[in-house]
Amino acid sequence: MPVKSSYNDNTMNNRFEIKHILFDLGGVLIGLSGVNEIIEWSNNTHTEKELWNRWVSSPAVRGFESGKIDVNEFIKQVCQEFEIFIGPEQFLNAFIKWPQGPYSDVKPFLKQLKNHIPISCLSNTNYLHWERVRDEMKLATYFKHAFLSYEIGMFKPDFEIFDYVASQLSHSPEEILFFDDNCLNVENARKVGFKAEKVVGVTEIKQQLDFYQIPYY
Repeated sequence: MPVKSSYNDNTMNNRFEIKHILFDLGGVLIGLSGVNEIIEWSNNTHTEKELWNRWVSSPAVRGFESGKIDVNEFIKQVCQEFEIFIGPEQFLNAFIKWPQGPYSDVKPFLKQLKNHIPISCLSNTNYLHWERVRDEMKLATYFKHAFLSYEIGMFKPDFEIFDYVASQLSHSPEEILFFDDNCLNVENARKVGFKAEKVVGVTEIKQQLDFYQIPYY
């Protein structure tokens, strides 16, 4: 049976009007590491979840991943902010490797899905990680558009980034289905008018596509 969407909308006929699917990358299509390393480097007493929430709201992370500061300034600021006591070169070498690679079955799934509906990605990311996604993981080829925070100077969950993407796709927000693993990103996308669902991995994505009656095979 198709899974029930968490989208609270009594006029669910809108699910038949989806014209574009938008994916977050890390945590949705790609595995991520990093939090445990920060805990190790800083002797941090936060839980993994607490530290990750702090990371995604960090001024240093936002500055780097919206293209406002360079990598050297990012490393300096983030090490100060999180009290990380390692050298910049060691941090950089580890940081580059945080994207672990696509989850199981991601590539064949995307290959089939894009035959049925246009798909793009919307990611808070930086050039170091995107180069790996594009060149090493070879995921960029599946997307019609890649909306990358460091290129467009905007950052999820800010409303402006969702407005920008809708305008670039030439669709109304209601015609876009967005998948992300972060609750706040999903909530703000919905406030702009997107259909949006919190998912991790292909199985959960397929469950939502079944609900929205979008074919993927």
